[in-house]
Amino acid sequence: MQTVASTFDRMAEKFYPPAALGLNVVYQFEVVDGGNYFIAINDGTCTIACGDHDTPSITLTLDSDTVACVVEGSLSSVQAFMFGKVRVKGDIALAKRLAALFSA
Repeated sequence: MQTVASTFDRMAEKFYPPAALGLNVVYQFEVVDGGNYFIAINDGTCTIACGDHDTPSITLTLDSDTVACVVEGSLSSVQAFMFGKVRVKGDIALAKRLAALFSA
C-alpha cells in the first residue's frame, strides 16, 4: 500500500511546466485519511509540500484512495468530482485544470 506522501511525490514527477506558464495558484489538498498537502504553481514551477498554505486558491477535500486513483490515471479528476469523491471549495475551473498540469 502506498502512502499519501509517495502519491504526491509521483505527482511531482508528472508535472508538465508548459501547462503552468503564467499561472500563479495554490491547490490545497485535505486528505481526510492522510493529512494535508499543498501544491504551489508559479509561472511554470511547482512546489509540493506537506501542511496547510495560508492563502490557497482552491481547496480539494478527498480520501487517499481517490488521490492515488487520480494520480495513477484510473480515475479522472472530473470523474472524481462527478462521483462525489472530492469536494471543491473555490474555482472549479482550477480543479479541471489539474489534469493538464500533471500530464507528463
